[in-house]
Amino acid sequence: MPAAHTDGDIYVHLPEENLLAAGGVVSGEEWPLLDYQNGAWFGGRVRALEHLADVVDTDTTVVPAHGPLIRGTDIRRHNEIYQEQFLTLIDYMNMGFGPEDAVASNPLSEYEPEFGDPSAFLDGAYRSMLIAYVPD
Repeated sequence: MPAAHTDGDIYVHLPEENLLAAGGVVSGEEWPLLDYQNGAWFGGRVRALEHLADVVDTDTTVVPAHGPLIRGTDIRRHNEIYQEQFLTLIDYMNMGFGPEDAVASNPLSEYEPEFGDPSAFLDGAYRSMLIAYVPD
């Protein structure tokens, strides 16, 4: 997959079992690590989740790196969340925000009860975008 969690992300899909082992690209309980210092970037995570959303069906059992088993519906929901955040972070870049501004704005606050404090994730996602993307 694209560099989404680290620079060596893989998944295993067993269609006959309706099972997907997604590794560090997916987390069932917390914001996943985005190792931007070693080649991962938020755009890669977005593309990876797009791909995984196409692979699963609603009842697919998904084995994440952290947390309980989740379903294909969760992968599709995560895909929507990350798509929206990607566009939000591009807007922030175009407004001249730094990583600390993105964290302070906390566009993921509504998901805190489910996934916890997104500060480290937002910081890493934004920094990865600053490395990989130059806005118009």
